[in-house]
Amino acid sequence: PDYERIIRQTMLQLDAEGVEYDQGILIGGMIEVPAAALDARAFAQCLDFLSIGTNDLTQELLAVDRNNPHVAKLYDELHPAVLRALTQVLVGARVHGREVSICGEMAGDPWACVLLLGLGVGGFSTSPRAVPEIKRAIRAVSMEEAKRLADQVLELHTSEEIKACLKECLPEGIRE
Repeated sequence: PDYERIIRQTMLQLDAEGVEYDQGILIGGMIEVPAAALDARAFAQCLDFLSIGTNDLTQELLAVDRNNPHVAKLYDELHPAVLRALTQVLVGARVHGREVSICGEMAGDPWACVLLLGLGVGGFSTSPRAVPEIKRAIRAVSMEEAKRLADQVLELHTSEEIKACLKECLPEGIRE
């Protein structure tokens, strides 16, 4: 689809209906399904920012209903496929100089936040209760260390390897 055309048509429709809106409003997009992650570069070309909804994206990528007790244990935000999809979005956004933020449970996980920071995520949307722990985790590592960790993790092939790497590489004091 021609995303820019859709946005222009929507604005023209609002104008025609006499609906007032901020003509300079920043327009962003949620990346919550694999197709959007794979097409992130096209989205980033015509949007001002992207936000990744990790709960839905993980569920869709892994074909696992996180609310179904029979398969919920297979839901894993640190699965290599999820991390590669996140990387795909970040690379696509970077081509057009767009910032990417994260929302969902992953944004409230201190281990994941350090990893996401290293991948290039610019913002985290999480519950107020998680903020102190997330700040502590982010402050515990340098940006260089976070990038090095992200590069190392992207070379791994299983969630178990990724979790072991995070446990080994992250400083003590970050959630065990």
